[in-house]
Amino acid sequence: AAAAAAAAAASPVGDSGSNNSDDKSKSNKSNSGADPSLSSNLTNCNSNDAVLYKQRGKDQFDDDMRGCSTPCWGGSECTAKCIAKLGYTVTCSRCFGDIAGCTKGQCFWQCFHGETDSCRDCARRNCHPPFKVCTGFQ
Repeated sequence: AAAAAAAAAASPVGDSGSNNSDDKSKSNKSNSGADPSLSSNLTNCNSNDAVLYKQRGKDQFDDDMRGCSTPCWGGSECTAKCIAKLGYTVTCSRCFGDIAGCTKGQCFWQCFHGETDSCRDCARRNCHPPFKVCTGFQ
């Protein structure tokens, strides 16, 4: 059930960037060269994260989240570490970990029988808005 909840976290927004720096001051800086549909005031993700998110695309987001959150049983820290290996900064990767943990915590029973419509709806309603705020991705 935790794996299904974690997999449901995978149906949200788009993709992020690279650079594994944990320096929060850097992650709050420039968004030059990033897609204009991405927020210009990125909270935890920097412009490199935004570029990576755009390059990997929304299609890859589901696979990335499923690939990282399922073996982590939806654990936030484990999922974040896995996402960081894809090239996202540590601070940005935490947003991905948070969406997995949120889905596990908020949608466990809706996701108990797998990645159903009610599971995805729960994740979309409860966990995607904080993800967008955390990352700045629209």
